[in-house]
Amino acid sequence: MAPDKKVRINKLNLGDGDCGISEIIERLKQSDEAHTLFENPNKSWFGANVSMSDVDGEGGWQCCQFSDDFFVLIADFHCRETRFDRQRGAGMLDIHVKLEGHTCFNFGGNQSQELVAPCLSAGTHPIGQDFELEIHPKRERSVTFHFKPEYFYQNLAPQILSIPESIAQFIFNHSIRVSNYLLPLNADIINAASAILSARERFSDKLWLSYVHSRSEELICYVIETISNISHLDEESYSVQDIDTLIRARDFIADNFSENFTIIELARAVGTNQTSLKQNFKSIFGETLFEYKTRLRMQWAMQLIQQKAALSDVAEQVGYQQQASFSRAFKAYYGFSAKDCRPA
Repeated sequence: MAPDKKVRINKLNLGDGDCGISEIIERLKQSDEAHTLFENPNKSWFGANVSMSDVDGEGGWQCCQFSDDFFVLIADFHCRETRFDRQRGAGMLDIHVKLEGHTCFNFGGNQSQELVAPCLSAGTHPIGQDFELEIHPKRERSVTFHFKPEYFYQNLAPQILSIPESIAQFIFNHSIRVSNYLLPLNADIINAASAILSARERFSDKLWLSYVHSRSEELICYVIETISNISHLDEESYSVQDIDTLIRARDFIADNFSENFTIIELARAVGTNQTSLKQNFKSIFGETLFEYKTRLRMQWAMQLIQQKAALSDVAEQVGYQQQASFSRAFKAYYGFSAKDCRPA
């Protein structure tokens, strides 16, 4: 394979300013690129595995097409330097799940959006509204779903009780407005995205396409449920500093979940106030500070119990001074007692 062809295909996949996701897929189908291609002729499914050049970094992308109006882009790479790319607004509604990485979308004028992992976003990118991506030199692990409005309307919109106004205008009235939202991210969405990202390591070509399709539909259902449960969705207004503060708060809890610190103490530790911390943590991560801390405690408690640790020791290690308090919390979380799940 000639080196210049590899560069061309890689630019094609990243976006060189003259094509959208559907054009990318069509060009990959027509190319004689040596990267692995996957097809399921019975369902008109197509997938291509594209590697980043050694000069640019390591890793790459998987581009999938499951219909004329539904595409999935799976990214797992590490740029050596900050990368700038331009992509065409292709009249798509996008859902983006970022597990690792930091990307800035610039839509022209004063419109921009910072996406710092972990995060979930949804946006509309009308035809003719090109945008630029600034990809920071970190590992990027993300899954992006691209829908044409017709697909969303026919397959997904009837399931949503309340659609944000700008998205509804885009779907039903072909609005040309660019809009982007951050949505609450929960464990179900993270787990489904992680499964999609690791699927190539587990399945053969045709099974891989089928698996990505099924898990994509599952993940989209979780996102639809999230949107349905939001009565009012504000456009994204979190700065990089806001996101960094929330991530540091989450990491602080993960490192100290057995300690009995207060929300005020946590807010001071990460340099913010408790009101903003409580509200923004729930908005970004989909669970309250208390729920997150409790989940970590209960997950660690379950591991210790499976290792046959004494319940009194388990209670102490996960932050409960009294075994009775731990037992009540464990049963409230799992629905059964700690004694019932001890291995024989």
